[in-house]
Amino acid sequence: MAPYLRELFDEHPDLRAPTYDAPRGEAFAMKTIGKALVDLYNPHSSTSCSAFKRC
Repeated sequence: MAPYLRELFDEHPDLRAPTYDAPRGEAFAMKTIGKALVDLYNPHSSTSCSAFKRC
């Protein structure tokens, strides 16, 4: 996996600091990334709305 990540970071250097130039700031970006990861790995315990869950 390490060689793949090295290649990925070489091709996309912005991935090393994805929140660096976030339009709404670093804290907002980190919160959004955290929510996205929770949704990705725990889709049934998510706090966001989806097509399968009422808001």
